[in-house]
Order: sequence, then C-alpha cells, then structure tokens
Amino acid sequence: MEIIRENKAELNDIIKISISQDDYKDNVNGVLKKYQKTANIPGFRKGMVPFGMIQKMYGKVAKLEEIQKVGVDALNKYIDDNNIKLMGEPIPEALEETAFDLLDDFTFNFEIGIQPEVEVDLAKFDVDRYRIVVEDKILEENIANLQNRFGNYDKFEVANETSMIHGEFVELDKDNNATERLNSTSIYIDKLDNEEIELKNKLIGLKLGESIEFEASMVKKSNISLWLGIKLIDVDSVNKIKFTAKEIVNITPQEINIDFFKKVFPEDNIETEEEFRTKLKEINQEEFNKITDQNFVEEVVGKLVTDINFNIPLDFLKKWITYTNNDNAEITEDVIEKEMPNLEKTFKSQIIESTILKNNGFSLSNESILIKAKEIMKQRFESYGYFGIDEKVIEEQVVEFLKVEKNHKGIVDMLVNEKLLEIFNNSIKINEKEVTFDEYKNLKK
Repeated sequence: MEIIRENKAELNDIIKISISQDDYKDNVNGVLKKYQKTANIPGFRKGMVPFGMIQKMYGKVAKLEEIQKVGVDALNKYIDDNNIKLMGEPIPEALEETAFDLLDDFTFNFEIGIQPEVEVDLAKFDVDRYRIVVEDKILEENIANLQNRFGNYDKFEVANETSMIHGEFVELDKDNNATERLNSTSIYIDKLDNEEIELKNKLIGLKLGESIEFEASMVKKSNISLWLGIKLIDVDSVNKIKFTAKEIVNITPQEINIDFFKKVFPEDNIETEEEFRTKLKEINQEEFNKITDQNFVEEVVGKLVTDINFNIPLDFLKKWITYTNNDNAEITEDVIEKEMPNLEKTFKSQIIESTILKNNGFSLSNESILIKAKEIMKQRFESYGYFGIDEKVIEEQVVEFLKVEKNHKGIVDMLVNEKLLEIFNNSIKINEKEVTFDEYKNLKK
C-alpha cells in the first residue's frame, strides 16, 4: 500500500491511496470462508458448498466491500497519524464498479478540506455587555401573570376579550404547508397590544378546535419568538403562522396573600408581599441575565469572526455540501451559493470557538452532560410545581431525554456556551451597560 498527499489549493488536498491485491486478498478469502460455513444452497449440506462455487457467487461483492474497507481504514489512520484537522468529510472520487472485476490493484483519491490554525488573543478585544434592569412595570406584569396562573380557570367553548387560549402554533411556508417550527403554548387576548388589534379580532369568537392563520407582520417579534419557541434573530424568516385552539379558559386571578406566596414559592418561607417581590425580582434578574449572557457570547464570537482574518477552503466546502446533499433536489448549487456567506460565518465561528475551548483545556464528558441534563429536568419539574422529585425518577427521565439527538445537542451547546461565557468574562475587557428591557429589544432589532 502506498499513500501520497498532494496539494490542490489552499487548505485543500488530495490523498491518494494505492492498494494492491496483497492488501485485501486475505480479507476477501476470510469473508468467503465465513459465507461457505453458513451458505444454504440446494444440493449441498450446510457448510459443504465447494469454495470455488462460493467464490463465483459472492467473490465480486466480497472483493468490492473489502477493498473499500481497506481504503477507508487506511485513510482514517493516515488522518489520525498526521493529526489532520478536517473541515467537512473526505470526498471520495468515484470508481467504475466494472473496474473491480477487471483490476487487482486500485488507487482511491480522497479530497479533503483542512481546518486552518487560528490565533485568538482575547485580551485584545473590548466589548460592550448590556444588563437588563428589572423595572417595576416588568415586576407588575410578572405578578399579574402569576395571579392568572394560580387563579381559578373556567373553561369556555368560544373565546372572548379576556380569554386565555392554549393551543398549537406552527409556521407555514410560502405554499401554506406546515414547517418543522411548531410549539404548544398559550396566548392571552387581553395582553395583545393595540398594534396587534387585527390578530386580537381574529381570536375573539374563535371556537375550540378551530384554527386561524395570520401574517407574522401583524404581531410583535417578541411574541413570534415566544409562540414558536425560536430565537429573536430567527423571527425575520417567519412569514405566516397557523394557530389551533386546544383549550379556551377565562381566569379569576389569585389574590395576593400568603397562600399565593406559598403556591409560587413552596420551598421558601415567604410571609410578606415585600419578601415576595424581592424574591421574584431576583428570579427575573436571573432570567434576564441568561438572555443577555447568551446574546453576549454570540456577539463576542461574531466580533471575533469579523476581526480575525483567516481563510477556509470555501470551494471544497461548497463541493462537500453538494456531495452530501446529492439526493436532495431542493439543495441546488444556486441555493448553496446564496447561503455560502452565512455558512462561511458559521464555519468560522465553529473554528474560533473550538480554538478558544482547546486553548482553555475544555473537554466534555458524559458525566458533565448527565449532570446538566438532571439540572434542566429538575427545573422543568419545578416549573410545573413539582418539588422534591425522587432522584431516580429524574435519572430515568434524563436517560429518555438524552436519547433524542436534538436534546443531547442542546445540553452540549449549553455547556459550551457556559464555558465560553466564563472564558470571555475572565479574558476580555467588558464595558457593562444597564438598559431597560424595551431598550434592549431595540438594540437587538
């Protein structure tokens, strides 16, 4: 076997792997002998079929599979041995299947994209970070929401001006078909602004089980983000939404008293309204900090992508995306070309993040993923009023939760963002600025 590496372009190489018959013939014979032991062919007892017949029947398939396996194994070993950091995956050059019948020696060509080495000196950067102040009006809105949450619910068949409607929101594409963006949550008709009067009028009179469709431009971006469960930065891509009413209720708010305090914070010994407001304000501040911290990490990474000048193998990446989406008629060369500026930013962000994490000795373990997942699961139970859940129950829920790839990735992303935030806090010059929630929303438009 011979392996040659040739440069094609910047950060773009060809790895040529030449395989002779000696590299694979023993493997092929081993596979055929296994077939011989298990083959059921009329006229022969099991395991007694002549080897020549097995070779004639299965030799081509076994040869093809073993040659490809030897080639791929050699490629992976070469990449590992030479510590090559790939972008995307190797693209194999196709061989005619007839060649496997006619030839004994083969050369496989694999095109690879290489991740560049990037120097990231965080001490050079100066970044603004905004902290949202919990205003009295925010606190009052949250108290009113909690009064509704713990109030008395009367079910109705038809919505009126003060109804809360629980249902399913789903984004519609340009052909009015449902997309994968959907979420079940509630909408309070009397909480809609004057600018959302058109939607309010559609909801009043809506019957249980009925649906309405409305343009995203009719409502505030923050509501679209809440209803579809997406980030604010993704709202601009939404054009139309369908809402289906699953439950319609009118609410008599819970009075503000010690029973109310116990319902909201069952594990805290809160006896006065002042203590209640202080506790709620602390929680509101924590929630705002989560929002601003997440955005801060994204903004810092975005600034690093803009300010650190480095190249990536764009032509290879276009070719790789085309290759991996070969069976998807919607992913055309024009679509890829149009999306390439955004994809370039994404690729560069990933390189910068991985470089920073590596420089700071960060590594993920299954244990850290489990601990974070348990923490999230416990918070979920408590958000529904279930406190003191048995640890074994939480662990069982976490096991099922992490089986879903999207959930597992979400936990990994949380841990990565937490580490990046810690690194940025300790390494970058940060200018802290306090703003109101409305001011912050305007800054992020």
